[in-house]
Amino acid sequence: MRKNLIYLWIIAVILAIIGFLIYYHTDMLSKSPVNNSLSFVNISHLESDANNNLFVIDQSMKRLVKTNPSGVLTSIIDSDNGRKDSSVLFSDVVADDSGSFYVLSTVLDAQGYYVESEEINRYTPAGNFDKQLYRVEYDRENRPNRTGRLKTLDIKDNFLYFYSVGQDKIILNRLTLNGDNVDSLFSIFLDGEMYLSEIAGLEFGSIFFTTKKGEIYQINDSGRPVLVYSSGSGEKSLPVYLDVSADKHIYFADVYREEIDRLRTGEINSAETLLSERKLYEQGYSVPFSVLKDLSIKQDGSVLIAASDRVICVRPDGGINFILEKVKFPYKTMAMRLLAWLLVLLAVVLFLRGCKILYVDIMQKRISLIFKQLCFIPVIVLAMVLVSSVINADLFAL
Repeated sequence: MRKNLIYLWIIAVILAIIGFLIYYHTDMLSKSPVNNSLSFVNISHLESDANNNLFVIDQSMKRLVKTNPSGVLTSIIDSDNGRKDSSVLFSDVVADDSGSFYVLSTVLDAQGYYVESEEINRYTPAGNFDKQLYRVEYDRENRPNRTGRLKTLDIKDNFLYFYSVGQDKIILNRLTLNGDNVDSLFSIFLDGEMYLSEIAGLEFGSIFFTTKKGEIYQINDSGRPVLVYSSGSGEKSLPVYLDVSADKHIYFADVYREEIDRLRTGEINSAETLLSERKLYEQGYSVPFSVLKDLSIKQDGSVLIAASDRVICVRPDGGINFILEKVKFPYKTMAMRLLAWLLVLLAVVLFLRGCKILYVDIMQKRISLIFKQLCFIPVIVLAMVLVSSVINADLFAL
């Protein structure tokens, strides 16, 4: 009897420890222990850093995914992070040479319509929140709808740059990387008919922006906009998602023609096609170009493109470096998930063993058929869940 009581006490202690571990790692049980990859969904922005880490904002601007150069997940950040009175969207991201990265967030009201504020937050290389560097709040009379007024994060010479967009002017701001000081460097004045969409570049002569009318302007050395590309100059075109390379070539996605184009500096309306669905097919890849969402130029000159929930990396000559539609979870994450499920299985087995010791060995009673069924049903259900997880993971991998 005493021996059985000791066993029962040990089982109770182990179950308490397992329960404690499961309570603080419940998220591990919400994921399949055999699904080792994460797919991109509705990509809105791409970026890379000097170490070839990839940053992807997806899930309708609600999630930020960071991967290493091998395509292995290193961190995931959820935009809302428990907020109930507001909705947060990730707008832009950029990383410095140390690996820390800076995220531009748009804070909407509870209905997700009006912009209440915008924030620039710094995260550690591991993806942990570090510090809020900058915040601008909007009063109820002047709140923008859905889209904020800050654009285009960039880092140069250990300063963080970003644009503030007004009704008739654009201001380039420079922020110290610790957030202690912010300066307004210069303003670019726009004509009343210009409705800015995207802007890239930091110096006169290499600043370009697109408008909602399908035009691309260059800011000349005098700080004035000069038209360099217009959709009304020939075949229909709609340039969006602008970026400028180190040699001042302009890359943009033409969502009307469904292609990625390049415009050489100094040339007017002479864009050439860098990549299209047909050019991809000629290289042995099949990716629809009906949904082009963003592009970004890496430091080595290659171009990252978001097309149909895939990340395409293309060289300046049009050759493909890689196409990525999902990232792998690290081995540690997969091991933790499997361990969590095994702990649940162990808890069930120990619970049944404890019931047997208490009911049979201590109380000296026979186990009824109904009690046996109640004991074995949880084990059968758990086994079915594990099997279904394996089958689903295999199906999605096809």
